Amino acid sequence: MKLYCKLGRAILFGATLVLSACSTPQPHPVIQNRGLSTFVKSFGDAGPGCAYAIRKQGVLLAEDANGLKNIGSKARLTASSFFDIGSVSKSFTAAVILDLEAAGALSLNDPLSKYISGLPTWGGRVTIADAMYMRSGVSEFRFDSPDVPGWEADRLYGTDLSPRDIVSADQIIDAIKTMADLNFEPGSSYEYSNSNYLLLRRVAESSSGSAFEMLVKNAAKRIGGIDIRISDFREGRRQSRSDVTGYDLGASETSVPLLSDWDVLGASSIWTSVRDLASWGEGLMLDSDRFEKHARIGIERNSEDEEHRGYGAGLMTIHINDERIVYHLGGTEGFSSGVFLRPERSEVLAFSCNMSPDLFFFRGLAGASREQLAAHKELVFLKLWLSDS
Repeated sequence: MKLYCKLGRAILFGATLVLSACSTPQPHPVIQNRGLSTFVKSFGDAGPGCAYAIRKQGVLLAEDANGLKNIGSKARLTASSFFDIGSVSKSFTAAVILDLEAAGALSLNDPLSKYISGLPTWGGRVTIADAMYMRSGVSEFRFDSPDVPGWEADRLYGTDLSPRDIVSADQIIDAIKTMADLNFEPGSSYEYSNSNYLLLRRVAESSSGSAFEMLVKNAAKRIGGIDIRISDFREGRRQSRSDVTGYDLGASETSVPLLSDWDVLGASSIWTSVRDLASWGEGLMLDSDRFEKHARIGIERNSEDEEHRGYGAGLMTIHINDERIVYHLGGTEGFSSGVFLRPERSEVLAFSCNMSPDLFFFRGLAGASREQLAAHKELVFLKLWLSDS
């Protein structure tokens, strides 16, 4: 569950939109987001940090950034810096699947076995919709090793391979194929599992005959008017698509650079800026009928706290003060991100930090910011935005 769920462990065309996304935007001079800016600045300016951007009806209302792209270079983060957005990438994968459904290349009711050979017998019972809505029962392909700090604890299912080892998408799919049993009958419950979105990547490639990288880039351009970057691999080693270094929690709560060599595109690994991520969220909301397909809850999520939430197509829904917020959070090796959509207000907040969720939660902050983080946990950016509003 870690590509998203680790955020909670420490206790997501009009010409006008395209033009504004492609130009160099300036924030609206009237809007002040003091709570968000104060929180971002509380991480200090001598280590990794965060950036955010807020858009409403094609206008950039606010943005801010603080911290370093790389501790060694001392270069500063900006709202145009590219981050690995982790599991926020799932909203792009879901968009590709919905595109292929609209084109008649697949049906959401098709079983996974129609597009992926060699799955256990459950491949004939789990549908594309089950995988997209996190109701498949397929186990997570990664797990924690005890007594190892941060994301270095990750291991591939059935192996001792860690983020420092080369792990291809084929190896991950092969690991999933060794899972003889499901955790529950498809469609009967909710369980977040990154395996679902690696399987959807294979479904997209098989049903379209196209490389997933091309499919997701086309969706990003068409829906959000943005160009995204996707990590490439040289001799198996993942190459950063940005000058932003991600940092994980090391021993004694130190910041340790980490770029995993796992090919998890589909569940994670899209790189973009907070400016462009906010434009992506706006683009999703522009087509209201299609947006409701993204936001429609496949099955109610098991509540982890007092907030009522449910999972849709690469997006979650939460109700706060009777307002619907559609969102996804992304926590991965070295990075934390999120996108929050307020569809009834046509507003979007996007944030990214070059800190893994573990480092984000445990890094020293000033007293007031520490209290805010403790109170709101993974929803801290959302809660500060709502109070600013």
